[in-house]
Amino acid sequence: MPVQKIKKGHLDVWDIKMGSIRAQISQQGAQLLSYGKHEEPQIIWGNPHAEYMNDVPVRGGIPVCFPWFGDFTQNPDAVKKMAIQGGSDLLPFHGLVRQSVWDFEGLNETGGQVTMTFSLGIKENDYFAWRHNCHIKIEYIISDNLQVTLTVCNPNNYPLSVTLALHSYYHVSDVESIKLKGLASHKYYDALDAWSLKNQDEEPFVNEEMARTFTDRTGDIAIIDPYYRRKIVITSLNSSSCVLWNPYDKRALQLDQFSGEAWKEMLCIETARVKDDYLAVPPNSTESVMLLVSTQIL
Repeated sequence: MPVQKIKKGHLDVWDIKMGSIRAQISQQGAQLLSYGKHEEPQIIWGNPHAEYMNDVPVRGGIPVCFPWFGDFTQNPDAVKKMAIQGGSDLLPFHGLVRQSVWDFEGLNETGGQVTMTFSLGIKENDYFAWRHNCHIKIEYIISDNLQVTLTVCNPNNYPLSVTLALHSYYHVSDVESIKLKGLASHKYYDALDAWSLKNQDEEPFVNEEMARTFTDRTGDIAIIDPYYRRKIVITSLNSSSCVLWNPYDKRALQLDQFSGEAWKEMLCIETARVKDDYLAVPPNSTESVMLLVSTQIL
């Protein structure tokens, strides 16, 4: 069977093997854990040091960040007004849904691809810090390419202001040797320098810790990997913001579920709606953000 439900640690995980395609999705967080092709380097990084425990976010793959991104205090006022502010136990990093067990909505296998859908209904009393009804859904279309669509439904009679991210970890041969294309000539907020606004004059090279949030860009981003002889092309729809993150050597030693050398083989380029590009969902409406990932041989 191309899709089987297995246990990975404590978590229920959907294991996909279809032709050469390999992928895994955890029901906790509705999180893609890994994606790639048999006997080739992974495309979405499956962290070999991840811990698969109940109520603990998994590092790696594509975690879903919602209804805020990162440090709650750095979110726009419209998003902060949606929540009851308090300590970090009320307002965890990257929102509320990475630890939640989502509902499995369905599976379809056809035409050389697998489509899987998960949803999470949030009621106004589910979380003390965030008292709003909403419904979120994520759809994965897995084939030679990867398509991820995150949909937010607002059933309320008032707008719902959120930030979100598909926190994608891409697998690379050596992060210091790759080239990036699509980020030059854009402004970014530097989280490592008091969120100051800076110019990305040329394409960035990863030779230090990076946490850069771009909010004014469109078009594809490419990761050009000369050793793996491939280009990963990242296309985002209904999003003009993205986050470029790598912990580099010193910060990597402080992270959980992470080895001191893991920073060399991954790079996060996160399809997002953050900062000035936050998502305002009108009353009784839905909004979707889509990520398309494809590869080309160099």
